[in-house]
Amino acid sequence: MRLQNAYHIILDRMEWAIEHNSKTFLREYQSELAGVEHLMDINDEAARKSGYEQGLGLAARRMMVMEDYSLARIVQRARIANKGKPLSAASMKKFEGFAAQLKERKRQSSNIRKVHPDGHLMKLSRG
Repeated sequence: MRLQNAYHIILDRMEWAIEHNSKTFLREYQSELAGVEHLMDINDEAARKSGYEQGLGLAARRMMVMEDYSLARIVQRARIANKGKPLSAASMKKFEGFAAQLKERKRQSSNIRKVHPDGHLMKLSRG
């Protein structure tokens, strides 16, 4: 969770650097972002290899992925990539479509699988 928080803070700082036309800070924040992404990758790999803790790491990663691709974060990253310039109406419509698709996929994936005591998988639906 701390890495996720750091990731979002750095994105906010990058947006500030773009708005204030600070190339020095922007380069610094890009480097920090790459470092945090690297640490997140290491964390994911460790969680995957640790057996029992794998579920915890994957659950945290799922939460992070869903948050990273909320409409607000999609637009924020697009503005950073666009050097702080406002996004066109067509781009905003495209990003709103992406966010709606992700929301629908999340709804569809709310069906989870659980192992029954006798060993077979049962499908449960979250209400």
